[in-house]
Amino acid sequence: MARRRTSPWVLGTLAFFLSAAVPAGAQPVRSMEAVRVNPAPRIDGKLDDDAWQWARWDGNFVQREPQEGQPATEPTWVAVTYDAHNLYFGIRCRDSEPHKIIAREMRRDARLDADDNFQIILDTYHDLRSGYYFVINPLGARRDATLANDGTVFNDSWDGIWECRTARDDSGWYAEIAIPWKTLRFPRRDTLDMGVNFVRVVRRKNEEDYWKLVPRDRGFFAAFRVSEAGVLRGIRGLRSGWSLDWKPYFLAGAQKDEASAASYKPVRRLGLDTRLSPVSNLTVDLTWNTDFAQVESDQEIVNLTRFSLFFPEKRDFFLEGAEMFSFGESPDMRRQMFGSPLQIFYSRRIGLKEGQAVPMLGGVRLTGKLGNYQLGALSVVTDRAELEDGTEPRTSYSALRLKRDIFALSSVGFMALNKQSLDDASYNRTVGLDLRLAPTEELTVNVAGAGTFSPDRYDDDGQFLPGSRQNYGFYTGLAYRSDLWNLRASYLDIAPHFNPEMGFVRRTDIRTSSASLRYQPRPADSRLVRQYLFGIEAENIENHVGILMDRNLELSFGARFQSGAFARLGVMRRREFLEEDWELRPGLVVPRGVYQGYQLDGFFRGDESRSFSPDFRWSFGDYYGGSSISLGTEGTLTSIRRVRLEFSYDHNRVTLPAGRFRTHTLGSRFVYYFSTNLFFKAYLQWKYDPLDEEGSQRAVANLLLRYTVRDGSDLYLVFNESVVRRNDRWQSRDRVLALKFVWFTRT
Repeated sequence: MARRRTSPWVLGTLAFFLSAAVPAGAQPVRSMEAVRVNPAPRIDGKLDDDAWQWARWDGNFVQREPQEGQPATEPTWVAVTYDAHNLYFGIRCRDSEPHKIIAREMRRDARLDADDNFQIILDTYHDLRSGYYFVINPLGARRDATLANDGTVFNDSWDGIWECRTARDDSGWYAEIAIPWKTLRFPRRDTLDMGVNFVRVVRRKNEEDYWKLVPRDRGFFAAFRVSEAGVLRGIRGLRSGWSLDWKPYFLAGAQKDEASAASYKPVRRLGLDTRLSPVSNLTVDLTWNTDFAQVESDQEIVNLTRFSLFFPEKRDFFLEGAEMFSFGESPDMRRQMFGSPLQIFYSRRIGLKEGQAVPMLGGVRLTGKLGNYQLGALSVVTDRAELEDGTEPRTSYSALRLKRDIFALSSVGFMALNKQSLDDASYNRTVGLDLRLAPTEELTVNVAGAGTFSPDRYDDDGQFLPGSRQNYGFYTGLAYRSDLWNLRASYLDIAPHFNPEMGFVRRTDIRTSSASLRYQPRPADSRLVRQYLFGIEAENIENHVGILMDRNLELSFGARFQSGAFARLGVMRRREFLEEDWELRPGLVVPRGVYQGYQLDGFFRGDESRSFSPDFRWSFGDYYGGSSISLGTEGTLTSIRRVRLEFSYDHNRVTLPAGRFRTHTLGSRFVYYFSTNLFFKAYLQWKYDPLDEEGSQRAVANLLLRYTVRDGSDLYLVFNESVVRRNDRWQSRDRVLALKFVWFTRT
């Protein structure tokens, strides 16, 4: 077979010249004034304090959807005040039909997209790159996040300390918000200007109203684009002194797993997380005897691919400041949600191995921004542990991340990682450089390269594994986004022995070239469809001797409806080469060879503002010389007051020359809200996979009662159980009943 060679520098070189030739665009700047007040407003949602009488209220919101640039159909006013301790926001959301306001969520950090909501975007450094995101609904439910790379890196697992109260009457709904200065990071200046933007969503109309309009050409996630924000002026005289946060926890309960047979082991644990901020733009986090108990277990997923699945991080210590350690980001945010193409740091590699917890003795993390530099450093030590596949040595994990802002919206970065066994001489090290160029608001280019280093060794079959040869990874990607056009092109080169043991790489020995083009016209005066989407996407994967491994071509058509519903239909032509036999399931082998065929898929998401909102997805087509059919549905029921009921079902049917099998996965989540500070959640899931070697059926149950004493201080009562069916008997794999109390204090 002929050898194919592709230069990895073509896109990067082109992007460099484009960045030099095309200046970043500028939009008109909108600004508002923050007023210092004394006494501070009382946070009760009523907006009747003297502080709001002195405030400077600002309105004139305009639509981004559905009629870009037109005045909002419902008036909104916002005011900002501050004192030495907090930044305050007053919000008035008038509504001509207040009985139609949609508000059902009450849980902290729940998705509020299906409710009326109000969003605040704060660029505290005013660097047009990073910021904070706060969103509330009329019931006072809250969600927050940190932003980086002009919103393309979105860490919604960050939990800041802030307060919100809401109120409603026959004219609309109102809110007061207090954000402590110690929750925010900002530069030390006598006069502080911040980037700011506000977004109101009127859900029954599927209407988005912006204080500072971000054009549709900035993409679907425009609200997070801090470079498009307005300016908050007038903040003076802040004294950014040091702060110290203490977060001790106590955990008590009982646990039984397969190894402990019928006996229960008592669980008692004390731990402490501490955060020291010597100045407003630098933070040191310390953790001792960290608790990695997850509030909800990973969902069971049927994997019909040859590669590992990507699971999101859920542990608090790694979630805080996670955006600082991102590397090699994709310029396409849709793909970024599933991990970057060159993800050399994946925090689930620390303290977890094959889903089993490894005790963590302690850790320290430093994050901050000094001028044009962003700094992140991490060091963690895990203890020796006896796991199912052997003994895990005591290990040290270290990470260093340094980024520098360049030009208007661009940055260049460096990352170094070290995994070092403390019981022997083994190690794994990774060094990487990445570059993000944003020559215009619509065009983004990412370039990243990394190398790994380990001692030469042999695998279990006696095959020699070089540790410092053919050990590189390279990625470059370009994305152009506007409301009408969306273009993406990328190149990924992963050498055969690229081995970032602190990262996540699905496959090695590949050279992947991909490109996609999407045309997204808006029909004039349509009462049904808001926007059509016509797309074409191609991907070509070769190994390093030029053998074609995969080639995919997909055509798709979709529509966004005025109601908020969405539908998509796609057809894909696939070609895949298996280098060796693949055992899909025990006794079911797919022989080595070339496989090709077609696959059809479809997706429909209902209007989430309705009390019952279903989703449907399906696909069928050729599958390794046979065929496969996948069907799935999800639904949410919110018609019962204070109750949220979610369900999901997935079915797969695989037919191959060597045999056939079916799988079923059924899940349900029930949530009851007593208040915004107290809720009960039950999550149940059952999976049937008859050829799974670990058991034909699995089930997981997670029951949680959570009471928030005050922001940052929580009481949890948790029951988790995982069972598997083997030899016609249900066997418990793991059962935990625990009470956990976390107390937060700040000095």
